[in-house]
Amino acid sequence: MSSNAFKRQLWLLNTLLRHKRLTFEEIRRLWEYASINDERKSLSLRTFHNHKDALCSMFGISIACSAADGYKYRICNEAPLDNAPYLQWLVNTFNTVETIRQSADLHERIILEEMSDGAQFLQTVIRAMRECRVLNVKYQSYYKTEPRELHFRPYCIKVLRQRWYVVGTVEEDRDIKTISLDRAWNMEATGKHFEYPKDFSPKEYFRNSVGIYVNEGLKPENIVTRVRDKKR
Repeated sequence: MSSNAFKRQLWLLNTLLRHKRLTFEEIRRLWEYASINDERKSLSLRTFHNHKDALCSMFGISIACSAADGYKYRICNEAPLDNAPYLQWLVNTFNTVETIRQSADLHERIILEEMSDGAQFLQTVIRAMRECRVLNVKYQSYYKTEPRELHFRPYCIKVLRQRWYVVGTVEEDRDIKTISLDRAWNMEATGKHFEYPKDFSPKEYFRNSVGIYVNEGLKPENIVTRVRDKKR
C-alpha cells in the first residue's frame, strides 16, 4: 500500500468521525478541498469503496450506508478506536498535522514541542519485534561516559513526552531494560531469534508505573488521603 493511499484512508476515517453522517456526494465535495488533495483530484466511487474496505480489513472499522437516512455513510463501530490506542493516536496525529498544514501562515504563532531523535530506528525495531530477532545496538546510556554494544530482545515500544522507548531484555544480563531510541548510535537486526515470553504483558508491566521506568523490586501500595475543609 502506498503512503498516499493510507493518508486518504485516514482522511476518510477522520472526516466521518467529525461529521458523523455523510452522503458520498458530501464526502466527494469535502475531498475536493482537503489539504492533502494537492492535485485537486476527484474522488471516484470505486476509490471510496476501496478505502472503506481497507479501513475494515486493517482496523476492523465498518462503514455502512443507510438508505433510510438519505443514503448517508457512517461508522458502525468505534470499538477498534477505543480498544487500540495506537489507532486513536494515528487519527489524532493525522488531524493535528492537517490542521497545522492548513494554518501554515501562522507557523510563527504555533509553538510545538521538539521531537527527539530515534524515530529512524522504528522500522528496524518493529520488524525485529514481529520476527522475534535480537537487535545489535550501540547504545549511549545517560549514566555512562562511553557507548556499549547491547544484544537486545525487543518486547514492546512506548512513547512518552515525544520520546520513543523500547522495553526488552539485554542478553548480557537478562534483566528487563528500557532504552531510549534517541540514545542509540546504531541499530540492526541480527540473525539470532528469541522467544517472546508468553507471560509478559506490556500493559500489565506499566500498570503501576508513572513514566517509563519500572522498579520490579517495589510493590504498589494503596495511599489513603484525608481532606478537610479549611474553613471549619
